[in-house]
Amino acid sequence: MVAYPESITLKDKEGTSPISFIWDNFATGYVGRRHILEAINCLSDESTRKNYAMKEKLRVKWDRVIDILKVAWQHQKSSSNSDEQEREWLLLHAASSFSCHLSLLQLAVELCPEQANVVDVSTGRLPLHFVADCYSSGTENDTACRHMIRKLLKLYPDAAQCKDKMGMTPLRIAVEDKLWIGDGLVDLYNAFPGAAMIPDSAWMLPIHAAASSDYAHSCVVKSLLKHSPDGARAIDVEGKIPLHRAVVSASENYSKYEEIQRAYTDGAKCFDTKMNWLPLHAACASSDASPKLIQNLVDHFPGGVLARDKEGKTPFMLAAENGRYWDPVLKYLFDACPGVLKISDKYGFLPIHIIAMNAGSDVNSSHEDLEVLNTIFEIVKHDPSFV
Repeated sequence: MVAYPESITLKDKEGTSPISFIWDNFATGYVGRRHILEAINCLSDESTRKNYAMKEKLRVKWDRVIDILKVAWQHQKSSSNSDEQEREWLLLHAASSFSCHLSLLQLAVELCPEQANVVDVSTGRLPLHFVADCYSSGTENDTACRHMIRKLLKLYPDAAQCKDKMGMTPLRIAVEDKLWIGDGLVDLYNAFPGAAMIPDSAWMLPIHAAASSDYAHSCVVKSLLKHSPDGARAIDVEGKIPLHRAVVSASENYSKYEEIQRAYTDGAKCFDTKMNWLPLHAACASSDASPKLIQNLVDHFPGGVLARDKEGKTPFMLAAENGRYWDPVLKYLFDACPGVLKISDKYGFLPIHIIAMNAGSDVNSSHEDLEVLNTIFEIVKHDPSFV
């Protein structure tokens, strides 16, 4: 652990960490389950709590896991701020920070319930923040996440209102990869509905975070917009609305984009303040935006094809720079506004110049070179003056 602290949190191909190797097999076995259940029951009852002593087998596993957690806890601190003094050891926070079998966190809660309202100085986080960040959906911990969110909210209901050092509430953190009901986001929202409209330090609302995350679920986007429809119009520190964020997400979940687009139908006409980009510019500059999404943006605002950003670039030129071919993306843009071929950027480059520079690249395959040449041919076919 001292030689390579990062190994503590690394997972193998099965998604198992060193902590999981030690704890999970024990916790899912007959003896382990019995000892852990007995410990949780005794610690949760005031009449038996004082006299409880861990069974020897449970104590051995527990002590080994705690030794690893203590190193991992300090390593998290040193990764974020090496000038900080030694980080205060907080068992409940540490157990909440590393995905493991639910029983480990349950036991930590019963041992240190008073830590539910203690802030970790390094991150400004409560245990609820760590659970919101760590226990992802789509794994064995699906039900664990909601169970622990409810437990921690019961111990300290105001935790749902608290921001960490990055200005994030637990809801803002959780929207990036969790389910609205199954993972307990609905419980975070019900505990503090105002969190849906509280921005973080980058002025991103939870809806911005969900829109930009590759792993966010459409049910979360839908629920956020249902409860706070004005979020679809909100801008972040770069002047971007959620639609700008959604179009560059690598997620193949097209319904997430549709929910945001429906909530603010004029969103396709909004420019950001950083680059003077429409959502169409952002989509054309992204390798992750699908042709279907780009076509939808063009259909909602055909005039956006001629819009120029701070460098004088149209969405067509950004798509060309990004290696898009004539069919289908560049054709969508051309069909909407054929005049786009004659618009140059502030450096005097036309789209055909950009496309020509992509030809013959050392990283291109022969198929890619043919696609580039076909794109040039289509442009010249529509306007021979480019020759």
